[in-house]
Amino acid sequence: MVEDDMSYDCGGGDIPGYCQDESTTLISQALCEIIRDSQGPFSFCHGSVDPQAYFNNCVFDVCISENSNDVLCHSVQAYVSACQSANTVVYPWREIASCVMDCSSNIPNSHYEVCGTDCGHTCASSIDASCEHTCSEGCFCDEGFVRSGGLCIPVEQCGCLYDGFYYNIGEQFWDSTCSQRCQCFAPNDLRCSASVCPPTMNCAVRNGHRDCYSPMSTCTVWGDPHYITFDGAVAHFQGTCSYEIAQTCGNVTDNDLEFRVVATNRHRGNMVVSFVSAVDVWLSQHGQQTHITIGQNRRVKVDGNAIDTPAYQNNDLVEIREEQGFVILNAFNEFIVHFDGHSSLLVRASERFYGSLCGMCGNFNGNPADDKVLPSGDPAPDDDSFGHSWQSDTSIAGCGARDQTGNADECPSRQRYSDLCSIITNTTGPFQSCHLHVDPAPYYFSCVYDLCLYTRANGMLCSAVEAYETACAILEIQ
Repeated sequence: MVEDDMSYDCGGGDIPGYCQDESTTLISQALCEIIRDSQGPFSFCHGSVDPQAYFNNCVFDVCISENSNDVLCHSVQAYVSACQSANTVVYPWREIASCVMDCSSNIPNSHYEVCGTDCGHTCASSIDASCEHTCSEGCFCDEGFVRSGGLCIPVEQCGCLYDGFYYNIGEQFWDSTCSQRCQCFAPNDLRCSASVCPPTMNCAVRNGHRDCYSPMSTCTVWGDPHYITFDGAVAHFQGTCSYEIAQTCGNVTDNDLEFRVVATNRHRGNMVVSFVSAVDVWLSQHGQQTHITIGQNRRVKVDGNAIDTPAYQNNDLVEIREEQGFVILNAFNEFIVHFDGHSSLLVRASERFYGSLCGMCGNFNGNPADDKVLPSGDPAPDDDSFGHSWQSDTSIAGCGARDQTGNADECPSRQRYSDLCSIITNTTGPFQSCHLHVDPAPYYFSCVYDLCLYTRANGMLCSAVEAYETACAILEIQ
């Protein structure tokens, strides 16, 4: 659209440079004439808002669009908005200009008004009608209905207003200090009760939503296996060697906690897929070092010596315990490893390690787009290249020689598997309260991937659901 200071002599007979010919110019001018017609629907506005600039813009837009009716309607509507903002009278114009607005089809239970207001006719303003009564044209709710977002709903379906914010019926939220948990039960029926965040979480606002959030980020390796990085990128890689999962990189000093996590994968009844069978963790700080190995069936060795986990006296670097089917290594609540000795590995890192990690769990900088890189820092062309590039020097010679590649794209039962896996993403399902804290999408897509490669009979559905359940459980989310 041209700026307001662009003009031309519309009556001089010259064809504007952007019009194809004189005929196009004359048609455009005739269509736009409704804006400045002294006997037209906007005549009462001419004294308040000069119509000439809007007319010029209209002719320009209609001309270059080859007399598009949609463009004409938008051009005229711009003048209508300016007039109504100036509180001047505008008369019905849409039928004259062939710009009819079909409200009822686009927004059920609504109708068109040339001069209407939502004040007192939205769920929020019906509770507190202190809004301005500014006139505007558009679609407005029918009698007995009020605006809620982009819909017109019955008044009795409205929600609650709290501290200036509107909440739908059934919606739950924390107060500003996370000391009360509130829920909207019916129109203006808000009930709050004392509550606190779990010990592992802090009260914060993320993406405009206040809730209890973990100060740590989690990288998950599970299934056959899938890698969900600290930042949420997803890779599917079935190699059967040992791989660098996560380690401290960059500028670290002897006083900083350093760690390295290596996972070893093995086939288990299917040459196409593999599972984590052992995890090695190296820790060092202040000149002290330790090496922990967690094998199948949760057998643990510390510096080469087998230990009885419940009876183990923790050393200065790490606390080792067994809980809910996982061996848990905890280094100062800044670095925590969970491994079930079967297939699920979770590596958790505090914000202190932000941007200073590398490996298959990514760099933990908040950007999933740069996680799947080679050790050189170059982007990996595919998941196989990504995984192979992080093969550890601890790998057994000849590992991976018998690996085969499956094709999850060839999956005739994809829709059925998608339905089965949707329990993870169901917004009214058993994990709904966890969705804000642990993104369910990577687990859902990995679940479908597993079923396509491995079939439901092998328990992969349960494994996928359990992986998401575990990710929620470590945050103490029910």
